[in-house]
Amino acid sequence: MKTTLLCILVITILSFPPCAFSQHSTNQHFLFGHTSWVRSVAFSPDGNTIVSGGWDQRIWVWNLVAGTQPRRFKGHTDTVYSVAFSPNGQIIASSSGDNTVRLWDADTGELLKILKGHTARVWHVAFSPDGKTIASGSWDATIRLWDTTTGKYLKTLIGHKDDIRGIAFSPDSKILASGGKNKIIRVWDIATGVQLKTLEGHTLSVTSIAFSPDGKTIASGSWDWTIRLWDVATGKHLKTLKGHTSDVLSVAFSPDGKTLASTGGKKDKTIRLWDTANSTHLKTFTGHTSLVEYVAFSPDGKTLASAGDDGTVGLWALVPAKQTLVSISPTPLQSPKVGELLTFTLNASGKTSVVAYQATVEFDATVLRYVNYKDNYPPDRSSFTPPVVSANRVKLAAYTLSHAGNANRRLATLTFEVIDVKPIKVHLSEMILTDSKGHSFRPRVEKDR
Repeated sequence: MKTTLLCILVITILSFPPCAFSQHSTNQHFLFGHTSWVRSVAFSPDGNTIVSGGWDQRIWVWNLVAGTQPRRFKGHTDTVYSVAFSPNGQIIASSSGDNTVRLWDADTGELLKILKGHTARVWHVAFSPDGKTIASGSWDATIRLWDTTTGKYLKTLIGHKDDIRGIAFSPDSKILASGGKNKIIRVWDIATGVQLKTLEGHTLSVTSIAFSPDGKTIASGSWDWTIRLWDVATGKHLKTLKGHTSDVLSVAFSPDGKTLASTGGKKDKTIRLWDTANSTHLKTFTGHTSLVEYVAFSPDGKTLASAGDDGTVGLWALVPAKQTLVSISPTPLQSPKVGELLTFTLNASGKTSVVAYQATVEFDATVLRYVNYKDNYPPDRSSFTPPVVSANRVKLAAYTLSHAGNANRRLATLTFEVIDVKPIKVHLSEMILTDSKGHSFRPRVEKDR
């Protein structure tokens, strides 16, 4: 997934406009723009775009590669509860408290169709993996199926007795699972509309449903603070995952099925990762300041996106690169002359292509005076911010629009004037790189010169 290259530029150097990217650490970024609670988030099939929806009644589309201001689709007259990309990435579906599902052209934002029929808020919308069917789950206790191409209503799945809060298609598009306020998960045959089985065990509302990529397991989250895993073939309860300290609001499997992500309510505010093989807790992400409503994996499984009650969309790097080494060269002269100009090169080497960087270079201000800085990316394919220079440090940031990057390259050169004859020390106190897939990480830094 190519997360935005601009994210790394805002840590200490820039203040972006209100609809912008911000970074809290090397593995997390937050997208700002929504004016209230974000209810849902989804990746495009190529991982280059995120769509989000929330209480501000807008659908926001974020280009993660260009880092441009998000586009906003307006049309719903109530909260947008759910958003989804079609498998081909051409259509965005959204569902709302205005009782409708709307289909949008993902590229232009044109409203294509309004699907009407539900008599209460539509809490969740999903595309079948084969792209042929859209399912919508509503507080009217029904699930309606629609033809993706024509928008034609196909059938209604009836069996729930109360609000439906989560739905999910099986990977082969033949089965749908649903859950809601009545605590029961129902499994349906899409072709016939027949209910195949019920899964019982949660003690409070079921909030979210997810199928594993192999279609053998269903994960469900609940207000009872637990996640349950179920065998699809038999309906047998397999495991219960405990750890959240509040409602579990969303669950999602990684593309390889090895990891499950879940989110917590207002007293929890976390995203948790679980090993699906042994049902153990792997990691907890914190950063949202209120409940985390929804979570989604990028198509390559290396990034999570989250929707928060704090009005932000979170991006979380799961697999940062580790092989890159950065250094400053050459080794400074021990006996320089006053007035001499010394040029130092910021280098990156290793297997990982580097397309963006942020660096802080510290120097002895009693010996050197900063003169200038040159970014070594091609001028017509890059952007860099003016260096921020203080008494004894220079802060740099740049990125290239050419996403091919380079594994071994000179990133920048800095020129200093010698103002006193003493041993010289120049070193990196901070270094953050972004690879060609958009992941930010801290590389290894060669020993101070």
